[in-house]
Amino acid sequence: ENAKINPTGLLTFMEKLEGQELLPQSQQMEYVRTHPLTANRMEALRTKVEQSPYAGTNVPARWTGDFARMKAKLMGFTRPEQVQWQYKDDDHSIAALYARAIAAYKTNHVAEALRLSDELLAKEPGNPYFYELKGQMLVDFSLIDESLPAYRKAVELAPRADLIRIAYAHALIESAGLNSQFEKLEEAIEQLAIARRTEKKSTRIYRLLATAYGRLGNEVSARLNLAEEAVLQRRLPDAKRFATYVIENSQENNSENIRAKDILKYVEEIEKDS
Repeated sequence: ENAKINPTGLLTFMEKLEGQELLPQSQQMEYVRTHPLTANRMEALRTKVEQSPYAGTNVPARWTGDFARMKAKLMGFTRPEQVQWQYKDDDHSIAALYARAIAAYKTNHVAEALRLSDELLAKEPGNPYFYELKGQMLVDFSLIDESLPAYRKAVELAPRADLIRIAYAHALIESAGLNSQFEKLEEAIEQLAIARRTEKKSTRIYRLLATAYGRLGNEVSARLNLAEEAVLQRRLPDAKRFATYVIENSQENNSENIRAKDILKYVEEIEKDS
C-alpha cells in the first residue's frame, strides 16, 4: 500500500499456501510447516485487501514484460527441453526469443544459440543482459576471445552490475591464458578492484585476483588475495599461512604488509576465542 501497488497478489499467494495445509504433512512444502496460516490471519488479510484503494489496479506495464522475461530465462536455464512446448512457433515476443536462445545454449546448439542472441541484440541493442548472455555463451562454447567485446559492452551499459564485471574479468584472465598477456591481466585486476567495492564477500573475486597476480609474477599480491579468500571460507590455517608469507616477503608497513597483519591478527583472535 505504501508503494501504491495492488496487494491482491499477496492474498492469492497466501491462498495457494492455504491449499497446501489440506495436504498430509509429509507432502506439504517446508514453508507451510514452519509458517502455519491461521483462519484469523487469512481473514485479516482478505479484509485489508478488500479495503485497499489499490485493489483491482493494474501493475505497471513494464513489470509485466519484465516478469515474462524472468520466467523465460528461468525456463531456458532449468527446463530447456520444455521451451518449445511453452512458446509456440508464432510467438515472436522478446520473452519467447530469450527462452529459445537460452534453451539452444543449454542444449549445445551453438550456431542456433548465437544466431538467436544476435537477434535479441538486434531488437534491443542497449540491453546489457543480452550482451552478458552472448558473452556467457561464447565462453562456454570455448570462444573466449570472441566473448570479450560482448562482456565489455555489457559492462559499459550496466556499470553497476558487478556480477557482469566479474564474469568479464574471468573471461579476460582465461583469454590471457598461460602466456600471461599482461594487458588483459591488468585490465582484469582493474575490473575486479571495482567490483570488490560492493561485492566484498565474493570469494570468486579474490580467487580471480590471485590468479591474475600469479600469472603476472606478483606472488605477494596473489597470496594476499588467497588469504582473503581463505578468511571468507573460514579456512583459517590457510589464511594464516598465506598472510604469514605476505608479511615475510613484503616491505614493512606497505599496504599489503599491513593488510596481511590485519588478517593474521583476526585469525589469531578467532583461534583464541575458540
